[in-house]
Amino acid sequence: MTELYTYSNITFFILGAVISLSSVPLIIIFSNKFNFTSRNYLSKFSHGPIPLLGGLSLYFATLIGLLIYPNQSVKTLLICATPLVLIGAIDDLKAFSSKPKFVVQIIVALAWVLTRPDGALVLEQIGLPHFVAVMASVFWMVGLINAFNFIDGMDGLAAGTILCGALGLVFLNGQSEFTIMLSLLAGSALGFLFFNFHPAKIYLGDIGGTFSGFIFSSISVVFSLKQNVSFSFLIPLLLFCLPEIDAILAMARRARYKKSLFKGDLNHIHHKLSNLGLTNVQVALVFYAVNIFAAAGAFSTYNTQGIISNIIFLSTVVILSGILFLVYKLDRIRIKKLGQMEEIHERVYASTGTED
Repeated sequence: MTELYTYSNITFFILGAVISLSSVPLIIIFSNKFNFTSRNYLSKFSHGPIPLLGGLSLYFATLIGLLIYPNQSVKTLLICATPLVLIGAIDDLKAFSSKPKFVVQIIVALAWVLTRPDGALVLEQIGLPHFVAVMASVFWMVGLINAFNFIDGMDGLAAGTILCGALGLVFLNGQSEFTIMLSLLAGSALGFLFFNFHPAKIYLGDIGGTFSGFIFSSISVVFSLKQNVSFSFLIPLLLFCLPEIDAILAMARRARYKKSLFKGDLNHIHHKLSNLGLTNVQVALVFYAVNIFAAAGAFSTYNTQGIISNIIFLSTVVILSGILFLVYKLDRIRIKKLGQMEEIHERVYASTGTED
């Protein structure tokens, strides 16, 4: 346990925060000058054009960390992530078609998976054939990349989720080859949150969502399993459950109504919480609390054994499912009441002939 709190991790966490705090003001100036600003005026959380490219602060922090602490796996990871950063910058300047972005995501995910040593993939560790493990890992990676891109829909939400996810992986991975980079990422997310919390002065943009999603998914597909922990291979799923569930529901919703899978809407989990009367800050804090709870459940599951580990995992899943069900149930009740009010209004209007 003590190795989780080494001076190197703390030092790199602080370094990441310093890099982010010093680089974000420059990124804001650059974004405004060259029109890298938010175009999402339909968002109920929008309060005017907001600079994008905030994800560059996360990317810069990990690059500087690589220069200080060279590591071949991290080098390969950042090389694979760079095309996503570039195409994200293009998308932040001028809306980019989702299809080429999707193709690039598949290519970089495949490149990462195929460069891993034999038997390193989580799904290989549980006995799946190499080809199946590769395809499933790529599917997971592309899904998580887009999941983190989807949640950058309100002030402080994505940055706080990235902070929780990075710290969660630091604690779960101990002193793995990725711990230093994750410490840098966590620190830079905290520094960025200073500018991104409500009212936001800058957003992560497509760069930040896709880059962090790629980092998390890449590390999670080579996650080291533990013996005597039945749900060990599902721990990354638990850690990132909130962005995953939000993305799955968004995809299902858009497919049902025959909309583009990557076209934004106002029906994400954070929108529903806002519709229930929570403020921007309250919604963000709810997300942080749920992410911390999920991380605590993942950590406890990973560091216990046998039936205790299983009970912790299943209990965490049940509680998280209950929270999600409650949010959607309350939102359905709200919509039903709203529909009844509209019906009453129509009846009154029909009988009186008056207008609002």
